[in-house]
Amino acid sequence: MNEENQVYFIDSDQLPPAALERKHKLEQDPSFRTDYMKYLDDMEIIDSDIKDKVLKAMDEYDYDSYTAADVERALSKDTCNIEDFKALLSPAAAPYLEQMARKAENETKKHFGNTVYIFTPIYIANYCQNYCIYCGFNCHNKIRRAQLNEEEIELIRSLRPGLIQLEIGIQSTNKQTIKEINRSMNLEKVRDKVARIHEKGNVHQHLDLIAGLPYENYDSFAHSFNEVYAMEPDQFQLGFLKVLHGSVMHEKMKEYELLCQNRPPYEVLSTKWLPYSDVIRLKKVEEMVEVYYNSFQFSHTMRLLVELFPSAFSMYEKMGNYYEKKGLFGLNHSRLTRYEILWDFVESELAEFTCSEKMQKKEEDFKEKVLESMTLDLYLRDNVKNRPAFLGESKVEKDVASEFYKKEAEEHKYLKDYEGYDSRQLRKMTHLERLNGKLHLFDYRHRNKLNQDAAIYIIED
Repeated sequence: MNEENQVYFIDSDQLPPAALERKHKLEQDPSFRTDYMKYLDDMEIIDSDIKDKVLKAMDEYDYDSYTAADVERALSKDTCNIEDFKALLSPAAAPYLEQMARKAENETKKHFGNTVYIFTPIYIANYCQNYCIYCGFNCHNKIRRAQLNEEEIELIRSLRPGLIQLEIGIQSTNKQTIKEINRSMNLEKVRDKVARIHEKGNVHQHLDLIAGLPYENYDSFAHSFNEVYAMEPDQFQLGFLKVLHGSVMHEKMKEYELLCQNRPPYEVLSTKWLPYSDVIRLKKVEEMVEVYYNSFQFSHTMRLLVELFPSAFSMYEKMGNYYEKKGLFGLNHSRLTRYEILWDFVESELAEFTCSEKMQKKEEDFKEKVLESMTLDLYLRDNVKNRPAFLGESKVEKDVASEFYKKEAEEHKYLKDYEGYDSRQLRKMTHLERLNGKLHLFDYRHRNKLNQDAAIYIIED
């Protein structure tokens, strides 16, 4: 086919000649394309006979050989083996569908409870000023663009809580980095939009950074971290650069002195600006953010603790160092254990200060605030029966609690949809705690749609 007779798919006059030539070859010459159904040179070849085993088992499956007794035996077991599943799939199981359904329901509830989450990602905008060559939304693609306008933003602010999640890929706040990766970003505008949506408290906002980008060293990334953290996202993701084959990053690996894993996900190991040792340091920060920020379990405490440190990044950095020093990484800690570790960390940090008598009093006051914040965070999530020892005894007097629940069972001033429950039942279903001198009532039947915190009421004296 002559060049003048060739028709190209969504061509662009904004692409440089070399990029156009490469695009045309990909479209017209099959030999130029990569067959991703084949093993690439740097992929690990996995020899497995699992396919042959599955096909052999399917061919040998004689469903008519199973009886009602086989089905009943399978249903009576707590754990089924392969033969049991074969019996349950056979025609002999037809009269037992109700029992099978009930057994399946019990197993589902055991592992997942009564909640089913359905997640449907919807792109509400495709406007982009960036040229990420792996993305169909990049700015050089001639497609119809949709950008959120003020009216649509106000609509988002009016939706019921928890209906949608916004994900904003900031990646970096380093201007040189942003320019190098062909992005364009007005940080002030991002900060303003995030704040406007945040103030309504109805939309989950997910902000992320990427470590390992060009011109981003450890200190520069820390600065980006602090700027994004200050926006108070509902979830803050620290990602690490994935050097995908065919991407600009892959083509510039030599220039950037970029090393990455030789197998998927091809994650960055080091760059000219970020040595491997700093990547490991950032990995520790990432885990601390996941455990103590993104879990929503320590929100009030972390907001208070940051006052102890020069910056939010330095706080998570020190927490990571503490975990490493104590050998806590790689262990499966319970939620209560995470609280105990956090309290030990706080005490260790405060112990480093040489304090005057006046400062010691200030330190004790701060400790009390931390304990109250941890108590608040703990009971916002669950009505914990085994109270951690470091929190001390509850400050709610027994007679005060008894009088409150007795009165509430009659009047339902706070627990308005708990009619029919007596004071003893109300006490089991909720929790009373004295914080900052005031009684707080935790209602676990009503929760925040974004973070699942229990509803909380301050009891009037």
